[in-house]
Parts: sequence; C-alpha cells; structure tokens
Amino acid sequence: MEHVAGLAPRAYNGRRASHVGPVFARPCPLLMARILCLGMSALDAIYRVPAIPATPTKVLATGYTECGGGMAANASVAVARLGGQAHYWGRVGSDELGDRILRQLQAEGVDVSTVRRVPDCVSPSAAILVDDDGERLVCAYNDPKLDADPGWLPRLLTGTVFDCMTGVASLLTGTNRCRQRPRFAPGSRRKAVRHRSRTMKAILAAAVVLAAALAVPAQAQVSEGRKADEIFRDVSSTVLGYPQFTIFDDVSADVTGGVVTLQGKVTMPFKKQDIERRVAKVAGVTRVDNRIGVLPVSQFDDELRYAVARAIYGSSAFWHYASMANPPIHIIVENGRVRLTGVVASDVERMLARSLATSFNAFSVTSDLKTDAEMRALLDAKGAS
Repeated sequence: MEHVAGLAPRAYNGRRASHVGPVFARPCPLLMARILCLGMSALDAIYRVPAIPATPTKVLATGYTECGGGMAANASVAVARLGGQAHYWGRVGSDELGDRILRQLQAEGVDVSTVRRVPDCVSPSAAILVDDDGERLVCAYNDPKLDADPGWLPRLLTGTVFDCMTGVASLLTGTNRCRQRPRFAPGSRRKAVRHRSRTMKAILAAAVVLAAALAVPAQAQVSEGRKADEIFRDVSSTVLGYPQFTIFDDVSADVTGGVVTLQGKVTMPFKKQDIERRVAKVAGVTRVDNRIGVLPVSQFDDELRYAVARAIYGSSAFWHYASMANPPIHIIVENGRVRLTGVVASDVERMLARSLATSFNAFSVTSDLKTDAEMRALLDAKGAS
C-alpha cells in the first residue's frame, strides 16, 4: 500500500498505472482463454493509522490511498495483468464513483462493455482503516437499489441466460478444462514435477528468506527458551506471509541471542517498516536491527525488473514456479543492475534464468541463485553445527 496523499489516478490495489505490466511474456494456456469475472466492484478509500481505535474517537491518518476493490473486479485485473482476456460483469451506479471504477478497470485492460449502470444509485464504496500490523477495519456501503436480478446478464453461446448459479458452474468447468495438462505414464515426468514442487516448497519455507542466516548455530538458545532454528522458521513464515512481499524484494535474517538482524532490499519504504514490526512480534525476538535498504525510485529500473520477470516467468521452463504463492526466483534491480536471488531445482535452471535476465540493457547481471541440493546441504550443515 502506498503512502500517497491526494487522488492522483492510479491502478487497482494502489499501484500507479505506469508501473504495471503483465509478468508473463507468453501467457500460460489457462490465460489464453477468455475469462469472465462476475461479482462486485467498489472504490476503496484506505487510511493508514497507527492503531485501530477501540472506542469512538478522532484518528489522524498517517497515509492515504484510493484504489479499486471487490473480489470479482480484483480478479479481472489480475487476469489482465497476467496477459489474459478479462471481462468484468457487474453492477455500478450511474454516478461519478461508478465512472471512476470503470475507468480504473479499463486502464488495466479489462473489458467492461457489459457492466450494468443502475440509474439513481450510489456505486459501492468502502472506507478502510489499516493499522501498523496490517489489521483492517472496513466500513462498506452497498446501495439496496443494486438488485440481484440476473436478467440483465449477457447470453452465453448456447442462448441461455447466464444466471448466478449455472453461470458460475460453467465458468468453473471451463477453467478446469483449461487447467488440464497432458497425462504422463506412471513414474514419468508428471510425478517428478510434483515431487520437485513439494521439495521446492519445503525448502523455500525455510531458506529463501533466510539464506544469509546459515552461520548461526542451530542449537543456540535465545530468550523464552526458544532455539535459533525455531526463530528462523517463524521469521521466515512472517516475511513470506507478508502480503506486500514480492519477487522484486529480497530479505535475509540473522539471529543472535534473540536479536534479529534484517538485511536485503525492498521496493517501498513502508515494506521495511512493516516487516520490522511483524518480525518484532515473533516469540523469542527481543530486538530487531533493521538494515533493509529501500531501492531507488526509477522508471528505468521499473521497466527493467518487469522485463526480466516476463522473460523468466514467461519461459515454459519456469511456469511451475510462477504458479506458486511465493515464486522462488527474486529479481532485485538497483540503478540498472540486476541481481537474481532465491532457489531453483538445478544448475541448468540457474544458468537459464541468468541467460534470460541478460537479454536486456542492464548494466550488469549477477546470479546468487542456489539449487535445492545446495540449499539442502547448507541447511544440513547448519543443523549439524
């Protein structure tokens, strides 16, 4: 979430339109289909506050941003950013709020030609308080005049009316068909890919964020009787679970006597502060030494990081990583210099990722990627120390 005052035009989820682009250079088969998103859209006014009040009072916000909301609208934006053909079906009022909602969706490449505009009706909106821990207090308004009658919905190719239940079922069926993959014989590549995916997820949970913390003895005791490896796991889960932590950020940690030292790079100042506050609440942590750096604001760096991301995750060799909740290859761009961090399955993937990253006008490309075998050996060595 950006700490930006004013009502400058911006894309969904508070990101400036100029910084937004599809991550994939070649969309995966699921995204080649036309995807319909049926449901609610809204305009959210988000206020950053130190703490959510428990009693009636006046609160001075420390940050403000305005962005589109609603599950279906957000889903349509996600589809469009990934290169899909997104169509949003929903209802908004014939008011200025509705105009702004639709303009934001159109700016993201979402087709809103079938949206129903209800006259003399207020479009959905919400005021949202977000505290320093990421907790929310939402005050939403939905005009009762936005009726639930599905009769206005476009007709499907079969000529039947797209109603709320059969329509959703049709969408789910079509999506599942798009997601089906060729079947492999037992014991072949499909089984190997599934096993590799499980292995990678297990290693990432313990290692991606904490690769720089391997020198800490695993049996070192910290406050509250907790061991360092327990602190590592909880800090890793805390950072990986932070919603704003992306493939363009990189954080490592070191634990000494209950003191956690955080290092790395993030794209926005608030991420540095949020991560510190979250880590400080981990059981056994007595103090956080926050040495995380903030990457400079640069249009050239933005274009470069998105270009490298599209090249890597758009390659069919890395599609299985792109589908993960926390993709393992992180792309850090600073002043035109690219550094790849994280974990890959093999040395071939490591070389391929670096080769793809060198296809652009970066001043330099450095690969700090580790294979899962190398990371497993490091973790084993750490546990034996």
